[in-house]
Amino acid sequence: LQRFISLRDAADARAYTAVILWGASGAGKTHLMSAIALRAKQAGLTCAYIQPGRAAQNLSIEGAQRQIYLLDEIEAFIGSAEAEQRLLTLIEIVKQQQALLFISARHAARGMGIKLPDLLSRLQAMDSVEVRVLDESQKREVLRKRALRRGIILSNEVLNWLFTHTSRELSMLMDLLEQMDVRSLSQKRKVTIPLLKAMLAEG
Repeated sequence: LQRFISLRDAADARAYTAVILWGASGAGKTHLMSAIALRAKQAGLTCAYIQPGRAAQNLSIEGAQRQIYLLDEIEAFIGSAEAEQRLLTLIEIVKQQQALLFISARHAARGMGIKLPDLLSRLQAMDSVEVRVLDESQKREVLRKRALRRGIILSNEVLNWLFTHTSRELSMLMDLLEQMDVRSLSQKRKVTIPLLKAMLAEG
């Protein structure tokens, strides 16, 4: 995946590039999409991040042109002829803009159940990267590294407690890390097991 997210070089090249990140639920696709969005911001690139729910009601990219477009959980747009046509239109606009497009999905293009042949053809022509579910040690490493970027040191004791008492899905762990960061900053405390217990007890 690294070769696709040297974002500054790719954006400067002004060449349309499209990538599908696909894999089972819990594999960390949304985490990757968020990391790409963050890297784009750090590189000074304009980015539109279209997420499920809100975007499913009105899929469009009206307004200022962006250098990078991210479309998370594409299944929200599959199955409806109207939604699939809007998605195809979006892809064509991004291509005309010679921007970068990243899409996340639970399946590779052929397994999505797409009804619109032109849309299936466009998706199959994209670079396809399978995102495999990480094992526990890999999730711990991802969580530890992401915490360090925020200035948080997660001890083995804290990680052991997290993996024993909370969800082991990477997306949920990333959400918890966000909450830990806010709580530790507001209370000017290190991330400890008592802090986590209090945070989770409050919901």
